Amino acid sequence: MEGLKQEVGNDLEFWHNEAGRPRIGFTRPTTFPFVDDGPSGDFEEAVTWMRDRLDRLVSTLHPRLTEMLSGES
Repeated sequence: MEGLKQEVGNDLEFWHNEAGRPRIGFTRPTTFPFVDDGPSGDFEEAVTWMRDRLDRLVSTLHPRLTEMLSGES
């Protein structure tokens, strides 16, 4: 998993959920109000951050999982 962390980014985290199943992902402390005043700069920044992390994770994992599932490893 350290190799994956080096490829995706040092902010990738590993943990086990309540059922004991392994999980990977990113966390970001964000505090911004959800109000009906229109777009929030903090909200847009958080969405951009999530989009970047998700793109990196999927771009890295997809080829690996495809290879594993096809039995070509």
